[in-house]
Amino acid sequence: MKGEVTGCIGPYSIQNILDAVYDKTRPPLFVEAEEIPYKGKQVIALHVDNDGLIHTTTDGRCLKRLGKNNRPWYPEELSNRYSTEYNSDFSSKVITESSDLDIDLLEIYKLKEKLRLRDRTSTLPDMDDMAFLKDLGLIIYEEGTVHLTIAGLLFVGKKLLLKSFYLKRKLFI
Repeated sequence: MKGEVTGCIGPYSIQNILDAVYDKTRPPLFVEAEEIPYKGKQVIALHVDNDGLIHTTTDGRCLKRLGKNNRPWYPEELSNRYSTEYNSDFSSKVITESSDLDIDLLEIYKLKEKLRLRDRTSTLPDMDDMAFLKDLGLIIYEEGTVHLTIAGLLFVGKKLLLKSFYLKRKLFI
């Protein structure tokens, strides 16, 4: 039945599962596994740390997560993800001098509430704040550091960074 938790069927090895994930991803992905009893069945939860990298399968598939759904990530999106030099989308440009300290948590809350009102079926507002911002393209991770994009600055950036960014750009116009 669709949506029914079946649990782990047949004999399995946690180590074999971890090895398979590692062997079937590029760059290899390290995951942790946890066996959880659920309604009389054993379920395996895989935990993946966000390393800021894009991982693909060894057969060349690359998926992006949007709430509870997976969507294909196309080559032009991958090549433009880190190359703001050639990306014509100004809102996706990265503000390298920004960090997670420049994010206004109240603005994240307001944005999630607006999304809940607009689309009650969306799972995005239930996500962790940083995962939510990353999925919307409002932040990126570079070498383990959070940076706002221009869109991120406008939606959830603190006023001080916005003012600083504006003044810096105004001098060059």
